[in-house]
Amino acid sequence: MTDNTPSRAEIATSWKLLPQTPDTKDQAELAEQRARRYRPNLLKKTAAWASVGFGTFTLMVSLFDPQEDGLRWLAGSLILSVMVALPGAYWLWNNHRDVRTLENWISAHRSQEELSQLLVGAEKNLVGPPPNLPLLPKRRWAVVALVCFVLVVVGGSILPTG
Repeated sequence: MTDNTPSRAEIATSWKLLPQTPDTKDQAELAEQRARRYRPNLLKKTAAWASVGFGTFTLMVSLFDPQEDGLRWLAGSLILSVMVALPGAYWLWNNHRDVRTLENWISAHRSQEELSQLLVGAEKNLVGPPPNLPLLPKRRWAVVALVCFVLVVVGGSILPTG
């Protein structure tokens, strides 16, 4: 039995692949557009990790920096720390989910290719067409931006002014 776990290189190149037999042309184009738009690159990864790292740093500062108005300072700075880390954490979580989806697609595609190589003639029709490129879930950046805005307003209003 062969191992169907895709390598990192296959996952990286799968972001570029097109569906072989799309359900509809529009769905295939949408799947391709999302795969290209959501493809991770060094800038996106660096920005996401910087956001999470800076949010964690501000969280640590807020926990270990005593202030006169301790509870208000702690609550406000915790909320602002979450606001800083939220976009990066959201991107990392979505990217992880996309990679898992593409890993499953690659495994199914590879299994079907191996099976079709074993079959000959009319038996190959039993396997069917290769699986389509999956449609990655839409990213809800407007919601993330709205939540961050609300967190800035709430966190800023809670922080002591003096």
